[in-house]
Amino acid sequence: MNSPGRPYVVGVYPGQDPRVVEQASKFARQMNAHLICVWVDPSRYTVDRLPDGTVVSSPIDPESAGSQTQMMPEKLLGAITALLESTGVAWSAVARAGDAAHELGLLAQERNALAVVLGSRPRSLRTTLHELVNGSVAVKLAQRQLHPVLIIPPSEASSSLKRNAL
Repeated sequence: MNSPGRPYVVGVYPGQDPRVVEQASKFARQMNAHLICVWVDPSRYTVDRLPDGTVVSSPIDPESAGSQTQMMPEKLLGAITALLESTGVAWSAVARAGDAAHELGLLAQERNALAVVLGSRPRSLRTTLHELVNGSVAVKLAQRQLHPVLIIPPSEASSSLKRNAL
């Protein structure tokens, strides 16, 4: 499939509602655009960015192992591959480290993205506490980003059925 210069950037993480990637792939297909699936590891920080876009990261915890090339978890990559392999959409996977909003915004800027696509989490005490401590990735991006930010709401099933999660 033709893969023009301006992609969609979609944030992905283990346990995410697969509708987020499915909807992002529909946007990409409609615009004949490339889809970049981005996972950001918040337990690490970036120490180097290589010319090919690969990130070298170190753990925030000083007692953990040292620097390494940042990789997307295999299970997450497998789930994304299974979702996208029959769509006909050109896509790639990127792993980053650090603050998700910062890294997604930076990649969108680097690639001049058409938009950043995110999923919203179903409301729960855990989600509320997470956003209270870390802030909302969507809100941070909407406040700092020059590119459009598209939010995919959780499906009703996502709050009770996690078996199809990424």
